Amino acid sequence: MSVKFFGQFLIEQGEIDATQLREALLRMDAQNRPLGEIAVEAGCLTRAAADRINREQRNGDRPFGELACALGLLTESQLDEVSTTQQKTRVQIGEVLVELGSLEPDQLPRLLDEFKADQAPYEAEVQTLPGELDGNPVAHLVLDMLPKFCLRIAKVKMKTGFGLSLSRLASFPYNVGLRMEGPPNLQVTLVADEHLGRKLAAATACIDEGRLDSDSVYDGLGEFLNVLCGNVAAALERDDVYVSLGPPVRDASLDGGIAFELVVGEGCASVVLATE
Repeated sequence: MSVKFFGQFLIEQGEIDATQLREALLRMDAQNRPLGEIAVEAGCLTRAAADRINREQRNGDRPFGELACALGLLTESQLDEVSTTQQKTRVQIGEVLVELGSLEPDQLPRLLDEFKADQAPYEAEVQTLPGELDGNPVAHLVLDMLPKFCLRIAKVKMKTGFGLSLSRLASFPYNVGLRMEGPPNLQVTLVADEHLGRKLAAATACIDEGRLDSDSVYDGLGEFLNVLCGNVAAALERDDVYVSLGPPVRDASLDGGIAFELVVGEGCASVVLATE
């Protein structure tokens, strides 16, 4: 058992294959449009305003709609309108697989129940962190914010697995670390494969993946860590806990710490957290 998305569960159960899942994900992404895109189409926002809100989201852990209202770019009634449109048009991966004929309609309820049972051990509201990370507020915030910023910056859905020994960490081509000095201290190291590394780097740097060389991927991943850890530091400061950020370091040492698998639809990555 492990943390996974419903599509990955279906592949493991032999219900669909990877090609069917990819087709369904592409259709789902095309239909499940971001709130900003819907607001622009409805004439509630200009494209420039939506882009501004997206940029501002890098500087704070706030949803698009909430931030748009705070900046005076959307009214509450406009937000309600575009949110309603978004909810009415949103589809889940299981529904799309049925539409495409990859699953039979009467299969879906049973498979969803089996998936929920499979994932029940991982659905705790607050994850208890193992060993050296127990009680470290920086570690908790990093693991909480990482999926949010991955989605906001790169439009990649992510789940965080349980902590594992470094001996179980897979080998990855990209490794970028950043140290947060407190107390409490925390070394955050992001390791990623070629697919996810390039996707995160390109989205963070706002350039096409085809223009990235290896150095650019490292730079983009380093900037992603800057955004993530900068927001963690800002959240801690509101509770009178102060940490400073060191510079991103390529090929950071992995002599200690705990690895957390980052589950995504395509690609592989982990984040390693260490207090020393």
